[in-house]
Amino acid sequence: GTASDDINLTSVSFIVDDVYQNTNSSEFNNSNYLFTKTFTDGSYDWKYEACDNSSQCTNTSARTVNVDTTFPLIEIIAPSLKNNFITIGDDDFLNVTATETNLDTCWYDYNGANVTYSCTSGDQENETITIVANVYSTTVWVNDTFGNVNSSSYTWEYLLAKESESFSATVLEGGTSTFTINFLTNGTGIRHI
Repeated sequence: GTASDDINLTSVSFIVDDVYQNTNSSEFNNSNYLFTKTFTDGSYDWKYEACDNSSQCTNTSARTVNVDTTFPLIEIIAPSLKNNFITIGDDDFLNVTATETNLDTCWYDYNGANVTYSCTSGDQENETITIVANVYSTTVWVNDTFGNVNSSSYTWEYLLAKESESFSATVLEGGTSTFTINFLTNGTGIRHI
């Protein structure tokens, strides 16, 4: 910032959280004083102080700078990585925990649909997804109020997935009926379930 005095400027100091960080005693009046400081994540109040040769000092109003360089953390717990059986069209749960001090938005993509959901840092969120044939993966994104975005992809599998079934609901005694069921497998031989 620019500092000046009507008589003789002697020093300009940079103060962060009431701690003097740097002092420039070059005595240049009505000049721009620049200070450099590297901050870690957190919130900081900073100001300048200018003093003259009569030991009179004036401080600027404090300003706040917030720093967040940390990306949100994502933990996906479910669906289970390996499942024995599922019916296509049934619901399953996507269980996600996002951890972030300045959490803003959470969303996921499943089967080409982006879905935003309510999330609280450190809480496990349970989102219902309807299982689609051969779509056994999702990507979850989380961002914070500083624009840091993180994503995590998650893939699961089913040994056997019931795709469809058809049968006659009414069969007379002594009659016969056809029962048809279509399964999808992950390519693993099915011995028993």
